[in-house]
Amino acid sequence: MKIRVWLPDKYGGTGLYRLDMPHRNLPFEVEFSTDPAVDADILVASKANLLDVLPIVPDIKARGTIFVLDFDDYWILPPNHLLYQHYKDNNITGILRDGLRIADHVTCTTDLLADAIRPINKNVTVLENAIDYSRPQFQINKLQSDKIRFGWVGGHCHLPDILLLDGTPARLSGEFFILLFGHDLQRNSIYDRFAYIMSGHNKVKNFGIVKQRPFDQYTDFYNYFDVALIPLRDDKFNSMKSELKLVEAACFKKAAIVSDVYPYRPYLRDGKNCLTTTNKTDWYKKMMKLIKNPTMADDLGNQLYEDLHDYFDINRVNEKRIELYNLLLTS
Repeated sequence: MKIRVWLPDKYGGTGLYRLDMPHRNLPFEVEFSTDPAVDADILVASKANLLDVLPIVPDIKARGTIFVLDFDDYWILPPNHLLYQHYKDNNITGILRDGLRIADHVTCTTDLLADAIRPINKNVTVLENAIDYSRPQFQINKLQSDKIRFGWVGGHCHLPDILLLDGTPARLSGEFFILLFGHDLQRNSIYDRFAYIMSGHNKVKNFGIVKQRPFDQYTDFYNYFDVALIPLRDDKFNSMKSELKLVEAACFKKAAIVSDVYPYRPYLRDGKNCLTTTNKTDWYKKMMKLIKNPTMADDLGNQLYEDLHDYFDINRVNEKRIELYNLLLTS
């Protein structure tokens, strides 16, 4: 079996988790390429590259190649999303629906997303975002501190989520530090707004920012703090995201304070493997709980690691991927 994975030279986290990392250790001939002339039994591409891929799909399908399209989140954005107007102006949602229709098979991250895809394409399989624990970027190398450190790691589209923390940092007391990771250091950046909120409107003295790193290095951020802050606004779009922030925190044995919403909810055990929140008051209460009981962070992080480690192992998920690719070529 020959598999061609459509992977641009420059790609981000989606390319890493959905294309690169999963396909490196398959028992098939795998080629990473954007050359449409390369023959293959299966072409795998991400929705992130759909505009580049769609023009060649009729030709490769005519040659007998099976087209597998991967979706990592929902295709309809809420009005408060940073890219909402871009999607509207360029009919991105319509283009993504076209991709779903033309694909021979669709892979995605969660059951909720799969249920949304099935009315458009019934041929869909859930392949979770998973970790190749052997990679250097996922190794634990914790940096010690005399203060409990709260950290947020994420991309530039998370303002509605960060706003869930607004008002909390300035109320905190005791020995703590808050860190914002991934700042692009651009002038008038959205990350400046994130920093303003997470620093308690510049009132928290023990606050710091760390500039962004490449996709294959940013996970080292988790070694710099003790507690992952994982706020997520409760809406349809967010519910169909993957559990990746929680999975990354678990990989590094980090305590997590997390919004009790999908996609995280099925994996949350409040007070055992994490601390959950449903409102702004909860964020204050749970952060103060760990400031007053810093050793609790280690217990929560160790339990989260135990609960999620095996399920989100790339080897387990790749067993399903291998089964799917074999089935596609024999059906």
